[in-house]
Amino acid sequence: MSKLVTYAEKQKAGRPLRLEEVSGEEVTIQGVMFTEGRLGRYAVMDIVNNSGEKLQIMTGASLVLDALDNCVKAKAFPATATFRRRGRVWVIE
Repeated sequence: MSKLVTYAEKQKAGRPLRLEEVSGEEVTIQGVMFTEGRLGRYAVMDIVNNSGEKLQIMTGASLVLDALDNCVKAKAFPATATFRRRGRVWVIE
């Protein structure tokens, strides 16, 4: 009999990274999932970094959420992005 953990891909990946952990690095966003949390809406992005690693990033940053919504509507994935913090706001380059 197989074990459920064999199919737990998200568990194997570990916890999603925060934007701070990839700040200044260009990443390729493969897709996104939106969900509601205790503090409101947030997104979990499937990304590939410059080293070719597949990772997940989690954010609730409003400018990033807005851009991701628009990208989903336009069916524009994969898309590249560099995230940087300017004061208290995350911006996309």
